[in-house]
Amino acid sequence: MITEFVVLGNHTFSIVEEEKFKYLMNMGFPKRKCLTRKTLMSRISNISQELKIELKEQLMSIELKYVCATADCWSVYKKSYIGVHWFDPITIERKSAALACRRLKGRHTFDVLAKVLHSIFCEYGIINKISRVVTDNGSNFIKAFR
Repeated sequence: MITEFVVLGNHTFSIVEEEKFKYLMNMGFPKRKCLTRKTLMSRISNISQELKIELKEQLMSIELKYVCATADCWSVYKKSYIGVHWFDPITIERKSAALACRRLKGRHTFDVLAKVLHSIFCEYGIINKISRVVTDNGSNFIKAFR
């Protein structure tokens, strides 16, 4: 329950170490020991790995023949990141999941973007299933797909 609270509420891991949080947990669950930050981080890491395996299985399934992805790249505090998402075209219901949010070192030139996107698509076993990649039409993305 605490893990979901932290993840879904986008709270910092350190919230479990705050005195008021410990007090609240003790009032609601007096016989339970409060979760430590280390245990919380371990649980989140384990859940993340399980979800990634599940997602890979879905994407690598034989029924899924085509994947359309979106890719974007942005800079914050002189650090660049790339995000990739997929959309399942099999059902009318739209499905999506964030495949990656990776740190890019240096400038995000076309060759760097192409290499990162290729590694992400290979990691999830969809390199031969990609039918389209939607981007912001920046020149670096255009060159990356040539």
